[in-house]
Amino acid sequence: MCRPAFDALDRDWSTVARSTAASAALARWQPEPALAAADLDELVTNLWAASKADADATLAALAGRASTDTTAARVLLQALRPGLRTLGRR
Repeated sequence: MCRPAFDALDRDWSTVARSTAASAALARWQPEPALAAADLDELVTNLWAASKADADATLAALAGRASTDTTAARVLLQALRPGLRTLGRR
């Protein structure tokens, strides 16, 4: 991916993270401990700081929802963005 694509993802994220869909998703995900967070920014920050086992649980929970939940898919993309950027540079 080129830099403009990552810049567009960053701009999009600020809108997604503060949307009503984000609030609704967090409410839907409340029963899942791996997805517990006050907002989507916190969820991604917690994921990046988590142990490998906890991060894997969070990624699995997001991936399991991503095919039917666009917010989960977008959070998953945001969480994987640093690694994708590194791959893109190679």
